[in-house]
Amino acid sequence: MGIINKRWRKDPWFFDHEDLISIHHAFWEKYAYRIVLFELEGDDAEALLAACREQDVTVGSAVTMAFLAAWQDLLEERRLGKPGLPAGDAGSIQVGTEGREGRDSDGSGPGVRLPDYSGKAGEGVREGDDSTPAGTHADREDEAGNSRKYTVVLPYDLRKRLDNPVGNVFCLFVGSVQVRTGYDRERSFWENTRDFHDQTREKIGSREFFGPAAEIERFDPTLMDAFMSYTLYAKEVKKDDPRYEKLSAFAAARDNIAHILAERTLTLLPDIITTNLGRAGIPATFGDLQLEKLYFAPSASTSPLVLGGIGTGSSVTFTMNILAEKGFEEERIWMMERVRDRAMKYLGCV
Repeated sequence: MGIINKRWRKDPWFFDHEDLISIHHAFWEKYAYRIVLFELEGDDAEALLAACREQDVTVGSAVTMAFLAAWQDLLEERRLGKPGLPAGDAGSIQVGTEGREGRDSDGSGPGVRLPDYSGKAGEGVREGDDSTPAGTHADREDEAGNSRKYTVVLPYDLRKRLDNPVGNVFCLFVGSVQVRTGYDRERSFWENTRDFHDQTREKIGSREFFGPAAEIERFDPTLMDAFMSYTLYAKEVKKDDPRYEKLSAFAAARDNIAHILAERTLTLLPDIITTNLGRAGIPATFGDLQLEKLYFAPSASTSPLVLGGIGTGSSVTFTMNILAEKGFEEERIWMMERVRDRAMKYLGCV
């Protein structure tokens, strides 16, 4: 870390509020924010909750594995260049089958051929579209030709793990764990989910989630500012912007350590970020008002699939948060709706 900071201090760049405003405008001129909803109500929600309790896993683990399996299916369809897998062949189960795998009976539904979002210029990416829906190397396989493992990041409440309770203070007590996993079609949905859930619990028990925060503290704060806020989007600032000259010069300084760190970080992007707040501790009634649903929309990304879940009353909702390059919004929504619909089949909700 000392070497990195030393390199930065030999060639530092300093940015102010006006620079950030220019980055902000450039970003939102290029991208559009969209949400695709995954909702369960009444009997469907209660059936999923009961099944998760029976399998000794959380709803978050089950939903994450269902979306990962659905995404893996669609990537496989793209790789093979053939119509979509029949829903029954995806290993989907009916909620409440005690882990026994029950095949769907709807036959071979309509296929899907995904566009290539590998993010590599000149390798099938549509001109002007640099979105990557599930990581920079989403369709990569290992040397044996086996489907790759996926990186799932799960934010975690650090208040629960602090040795000394901090009480009622305002702070960003958020850590995260990373789990490398995949969906094994030779095993049932619940077996895959239990494996993922056990890996997650093991990671949380290891207190690994304190590591990233400790590392960030060692960076020069001005380097973190340049690395996190300016490396990716300085090149997008238009010529008529008042900060164009400065920001375009920084964008061209590719040998600066901030850009080097950014390029390395892009290769480490997760495939799925999922966070579930659980059942909200909020009264269902406020005088004459009745609370029907809550939606939790965490930050979105152009790369990983970002899921945000929350429950209230008899409903469970997850948002799929999307940043799509303008002009490709409908295509991204259509693709995420396919992922959602396939995930619901894994969960036995349709």
